[in-house]
Amino acid sequence: MELTDELRVFARLAQTGNLSRAARELDLSVASVSKRLNRLEARLGVRLFHRSTQGLTLTDEGGAALDRARLLIDDSDALIAMFDERGGNDSGTLRVAAPTRFGERYVAPAVAEFAHQYPRVRVELHLTDRQQDLVGEGLDLAVRIGPLTDSRNVAKPLFDSWRIVVAAPAYLERNGVPATPDALGSHDCLVLEDKDVWHFHVGDTDQSVRVPPRIRCRRGDAVSALCLAGAGIALKSVWDVVDELRSGQLVRLLAEYPVVGPANISVLMPERRYVPPRVRRFVETLRAHIGEPPPWALVSEEAAVGRNTPRGV
Repeated sequence: MELTDELRVFARLAQTGNLSRAARELDLSVASVSKRLNRLEARLGVRLFHRSTQGLTLTDEGGAALDRARLLIDDSDALIAMFDERGGNDSGTLRVAAPTRFGERYVAPAVAEFAHQYPRVRVELHLTDRQQDLVGEGLDLAVRIGPLTDSRNVAKPLFDSWRIVVAAPAYLERNGVPATPDALGSHDCLVLEDKDVWHFHVGDTDQSVRVPPRIRCRRGDAVSALCLAGAGIALKSVWDVVDELRSGQLVRLLAEYPVVGPANISVLMPERRYVPPRVRRFVETLRAHIGEPPPWALVSEEAAVGRNTPRGV
């Protein structure tokens, strides 16, 4: 296990580039981390990192060794997990990433449930809207929404989802209801970052509409808050607004013009020969916590549009 421990330190240092942070994440002292790194470099006869006041960067030899080190760590984890699984003894650290808004609403409560069920497993939950490198950042799995572009990972569908156009009744009373996607040009729209082109399916074709950003935000929760306050029309994932649709706080618009583009929810895992039981069990917990079908799938087209939707103008 001594070599495996040294390899774990090496991999974590490569991920963090910082002795103190790696020590903190590994629950070791800085001196212990430094000692294990020095021991591994002596064992291999190469220098794995360039040291500077800014931190650690991999040498050419370190970069060449990193992928093989990760494979050896995976093999070691697989051997231990195989017998832990037989004995029902889930342990280790589970590192999960998820988009911020979806993570706060659905993943964090599932993590709490999982931690209660499996007290020997430590969980690191990373909520970020940045697309993370699973292998490079040492993640066991990531929840992703929308298209998947990284072929190095294994993707498993979790739930279907879609995006819809919504507004608060107070906004619609003041400004009327857009009857077609083109009508959005005369409305106040709430735009997330630079996403001011919305795509709709109109008849047999797809239509792109550049909407006027009355307010532009960098966070989805801010868009939601502004929309609820009646500040404008927003494009939202249905999972994010299902409760507000049901309560009547928001109304679905342009239901006859579906928004184009995949918004399905998937779980992404690094491609490896053996998936630890704790990873599989967390996916099961997440799926069970959200529900089959998920709550937003229970909202019918009629309910999503809203019983008191005013007629288009």
